[in-house]
Amino acid sequence: KNKHIDTFSSLLTKGNLHLPKSCETEVTDSTVSPFSDRLMLLQTGFFFGVAVTYFNAALISSMRADIAVNNEKAALASLWIFNRIGKEMIDNQWMEQPPQADDRKRLDH
Repeated sequence: KNKHIDTFSSLLTKGNLHLPKSCETEVTDSTVSPFSDRLMLLQTGFFFGVAVTYFNAALISSMRADIAVNNEKAALASLWIFNRIGKEMIDNQWMEQPPQADDRKRLDH
């Protein structure tokens, strides 16, 4: 189970607040993928990018330090995964390498 779900569910439970419905019922036991690896990785990257946005929006709008800290941790973890997905897509030539800054040290010599 996702540690972020556990963390935020715990905070909601302590505050006697309603827990959102889980999406686990939508997972099947099929071993045959209906979609290509490329499409699934692209969608996963998109969802992690959205998660980073949501975690940061919650971080800046929260007045509780415990929620802000957990949002920051979740955003950083999601950014790390988002970065790995981008590198994987570049390695598989499913996405172009974004433009990079020139290596100024190498140009000076």
